[in-house]
Formats: sequence, C-alpha cells, structure tokens
Amino acid sequence: DATRQALDGVVVLLQFQPFESDSPAMSQFKADIRKAAGGKDVPLNMHMLTGYMSADLFLSIAAKAGKDLSVESFQKAAAGFSDTGTLVGDRAEPKGQKESFGCGALVRLTNGRYEVAVPFRCYPPIPFK
Repeated sequence: DATRQALDGVVVLLQFQPFESDSPAMSQFKADIRKAAGGKDVPLNMHMLTGYMSADLFLSIAAKAGKDLSVESFQKAAAGFSDTGTLVGDRAEPKGQKESFGCGALVRLTNGRYEVAVPFRCYPPIPFK
C-alpha cells in the first residue's frame, strides 16, 4: 500500500504498445500468451513481450526469405527488412541494429492501475552514439 501511494501519479515511458491498449495486435498478444499459459490469465510483463516480438521479427524475416530458407536467404532478407504497425512500432534492419525504432507511449500509475497518458506512436529515431 505504501509503495502504491508513493508511486501514484508517476509517468513511465514504454517503448512498446502498453498492455492497457485495446489494439488488435495487443489483443492477439494477450490471446497468444493466455493460450501458451494453458488458458489461464497470467500477469503480463516486458520479458513476455520482448520474447514474443523477437520471435515475430525472426518469423517475419524468415517469411520474406521464402520457402527455401537458408542462412544466406535469411541474411539477405534481413538486410532489407522493414515493417510497420507492430507492438514495438516500425521495424527496419539493419538500421535497427544502430538506432532504436523510435516509438513510445506514456502510462500513468493512478490508484494502483496503469492508464495510457499518451498513446503509442512512432517518431523519427535518434541514432545511438
């Protein structure tokens, strides 16, 4: 209770779509996690989303590489890969190895629950130094 009260009103930057979002992509993520958990509702966390989106990126590049998947065809597909509208925003490789995807949302902790303060959106990326 003391921690909840101390953190009430705190705003957090997320570089992925908030779990509180009702987008089709977030609904699919939640359904897939529920299915993987044997039909149970489990607390969602950033590690689940990171793994989910890493697998999604791999499968998206593999699909672009085609049915004769090899190390070479995968690397070639990855070298020119991009997509938009994912739970982490717009992705591009190999640019994403040196720049963030430039997307984010703000959530505010209010009465023990997160609320979306600023919806998820992509902005021009700032290169890593």
